[in-house]
Amino acid sequence: MITPDESMLLYTTRRMGTTGRIYDLEGYYTSDIYLSKYKYGKWSKARSIGMPNSYGNEQTAGMSEDGNLMLYYVNNPKSKNNLQISKKSRSSYKKATPIKSKKINSNEGMHESATISNDGNYLIFSSDRAGGIGRQDLYICRKLPNGEWADPVNMGKTINTTYDEAYPYLSNNGYTLHFSSTGLNSMGGYDIFVSHFDLSKKEWSKPQNVGYPLNTAYNNMAISFSKNKKYAYVSTHKDDSYGGLDIYRVDFKDTDPSYTIVKGFVLDADSNIFNQALIIEVFKKNSDEIYGIYEVHPTNGDFIMALPPGRYDIEIDIPSKGYFKKPFIVAGRKQYKKEVQQNITVSFDTIEEPQK
Repeated sequence: MITPDESMLLYTTRRMGTTGRIYDLEGYYTSDIYLSKYKYGKWSKARSIGMPNSYGNEQTAGMSEDGNLMLYYVNNPKSKNNLQISKKSRSSYKKATPIKSKKINSNEGMHESATISNDGNYLIFSSDRAGGIGRQDLYICRKLPNGEWADPVNMGKTINTTYDEAYPYLSNNGYTLHFSSTGLNSMGGYDIFVSHFDLSKKEWSKPQNVGYPLNTAYNNMAISFSKNKKYAYVSTHKDDSYGGLDIYRVDFKDTDPSYTIVKGFVLDADSNIFNQALIIEVFKKNSDEIYGIYEVHPTNGDFIMALPPGRYDIEIDIPSKGYFKKPFIVAGRKQYKKEVQQNITVSFDTIEEPQK
């Protein structure tokens, strides 16, 4: 599960070193919930979140779209087979507490995945409890004015099949539901599907398979999105996986990135403005692929560039002096801004000839 600003990743792992340090009936180490933060352009070393990790199995169950509420599935001697909820703090997540509803956390079956609306008033969870349509179904319930949860309602045959439906994720302020299913028109095992809520009909649309390459012949289950929906995070098995299921970042090419307007001046080493016509060429980092060409005003010395967050190399041809080249970073994730002021200082001590 990724927070919307992509600064924090919480996930389930069965690696060596989990709290249990013992094998379960499936031959894996018992699972724990781990956390990693994105800092200084890379992911920090993974660490256990602490509680509720134990000798049993603890897993990331889901989250709210805004990332303020995180859901865990906990199955250990102290907290048997229930969903717990944790609120986001400034730098991490607070201690999780069980959802106070025997109608949700019942002993009738397993319910290891869930999602919750941003306001905390609607919960969708998976369960294999008796009376469902299939093996695992998705149920929805709402919070009553007195703060208690209403009876869970099966989401019906539009969403559920006689097979397994699980790993729900609400987005678009609660009007879009991604989930995984082994039924419907699955490519094999679990596939990810999407359904939209029709306000006029008050019902969910027929689920659509999100297709290849998100779905493959392997199990494709949980998914979560960045705030701008340009990126998603999934667990899947591919040829370059380190082990079983690995975590991958998906870049949706047909979705426009969030651009940052970069304004500034081109200055010399003494902080004087270059009052002449110049061209700034922007290349993707460590690549000959040019991203854009931007003009510097011949009298004011200022420039305006529109760039998505990322790492770049810029080149400026200073007439009669040569080429200047330097790395250029547009901050993203938690540091993203729609507009920034950022000057470019040219120092000819570091002149580099452009690669041809």
